[in-house]
Amino acid sequence: MFGKNEEKTYDEKPRKKEKPKPRFIIKNDEYAGPYHLTVIVDTETGVNYLVSDGNITELKGSDGKTVIDPLPVQ
Repeated sequence: MFGKNEEKTYDEKPRKKEKPKPRFIIKNDEYAGPYHLTVIVDTETGVNYLVSDGNITELKGSDGKTVIDPLPVQ
């Protein structure tokens, strides 16, 4: 305990912190005329969102339903 010169050994290497998985990923990023359009996907739900000029909305398909990618989203 105190007063003794005990040698400490560490068998395990210090672990690096794992980088957290991002909640949203960019699926498509392009310009359409003067507009910058970005499609992002929520990796937890698979829901696609359209981002344009600071506005965000769910991306709808031709049938009017929300576009959802199958999970897990990569």
